[in-house]
Amino acid sequence: MHKIIKELESDNSRLAKEAILYRELAKDNQTLFYGFQIALDNLVTFGVKQVPESFGDGPGLSYGTFFMECAEPLANRTLTGHAARDRIIETMNKAKKDEWNYWYRRILLKDFKCGVSESTVNACVKKSKKSKYKVPVFKCMLAKDSKGHEKKLVGEKLIDYKLDGVRVVTIINPISKTVKQYSRNGKEFHNFGHITKQLETHLSLFKEPIVLDGEMVSHSFQELMKQVQRKTDVNAQDAQYALFDILSLTEFQKGVSKLGCEERDKQLNKLTKIL
Repeated sequence: MHKIIKELESDNSRLAKEAILYRELAKDNQTLFYGFQIALDNLVTFGVKQVPESFGDGPGLSYGTFFMECAEPLANRTLTGHAARDRIIETMNKAKKDEWNYWYRRILLKDFKCGVSESTVNACVKKSKKSKYKVPVFKCMLAKDSKGHEKKLVGEKLIDYKLDGVRVVTIINPISKTVKQYSRNGKEFHNFGHITKQLETHLSLFKEPIVLDGEMVSHSFQELMKQVQRKTDVNAQDAQYALFDILSLTEFQKGVSKLGCEERDKQLNKLTKIL
């Protein structure tokens, strides 16, 4: 797989990259596209910011071994801290140098550095009619102006305040015992630890992974934006999480909820009284 990544990296032409992807789709290269799926899916994270580069050859590493022994435990957070670091190094030492540096390492970093995004992969997958290789795309509902839709503004409606903050989608997973927060485009947030810690104390309330949708607000929008973008010296303790929707992770991924707006609002009101 590392040779294909090198090939994709060596040519900046979009058409050339697509031709390579079409070629591999025709070969039904499962390993390549399953690798794309976990690396390009924003909801899959490994909890590591630094992954060492290899400078020597190991005996060789199969994708199955890498996934079962390293990627999956990291994604599920059954491996964290020093144990995660040690497993990554152990796995690296099994792989050949280029195999690790251009393929497995980049999966863990979630960046192949070859100019191929989920939209590129999905466009080729769609044309090739091989939907099993589609990369899940992170999407959330955005607010729209009512102009031009006046006829729909009749009857009873649920209306929330328009808040001047940062959209934050939170995924609470009682199975992996994790709470992760994302921007509306699927970029993971790490700067609202006081909120995630509070939610972590209530993991037992949930039987399945759920999604909370809302807006992170502060006394100053400008100051909040500074804290969101900081990697060090973060001070976002005054940020508060205003929630306006709740649904299961399965429903979020499908883009359709079994419950209507009113029922979800009742669920959310019950939950916020506990939180």
